[in-house]
Amino acid sequence: FTRNGSVVFRAEMVAGYVSLLTGYRPGASGYVVERNTRYPAHKGGNREMLDNLLEGVPLSGWTLRRMIESISTYDEAQAKVQSAHFVATEYVVMSGVRRGHIIARDPASVAHLSTLGPSAYVIVTNFDYWWHDVREYLDPTGGHLGLPRRVAAQRILNASLNTGLALTPGLLNATIS
Repeated sequence: FTRNGSVVFRAEMVAGYVSLLTGYRPGASGYVVERNTRYPAHKGGNREMLDNLLEGVPLSGWTLRRMIESISTYDEAQAKVQSAHFVATEYVVMSGVRRGHIIARDPASVAHLSTLGPSAYVIVTNFDYWWHDVREYLDPTGGHLGLPRRVAAQRILNASLNTGLALTPGLLNATIS
């Protein structure tokens, strides 16, 4: 997406869907933002989403698209993600130069903030493991029931780090495959 001949942002989108899924805002303080499914932690989460839609809350992807169009710095974008009203629960993954956050959003607030820094990586699947979401253990995509994808990925990444190896693009690709 360009403005006056200059790239404002790049985004992956689906034909006919104007909201943002993944986007990149170039610049010295630019950022990448990606949204992902976060399952509601309470009964009534889908009803809450419908109520928010009927009350006129903008779609979360549209909020992120407007943000990446108008906000050029990581800090301002992170502040927007944390303060905007969202239609439903979701994860917003943000990365910049030597920084990163996974923001677990409830519709009206931030439920949890994971920050890159104390460890070499931050990883979340679709479940709030910090609140011991048992559904994480019932997801068969980690290889088998009882082994969450997050734990399987941590084993791969930690094994590499414990032997002194770097987290290379090839290792990261193998981790998510």
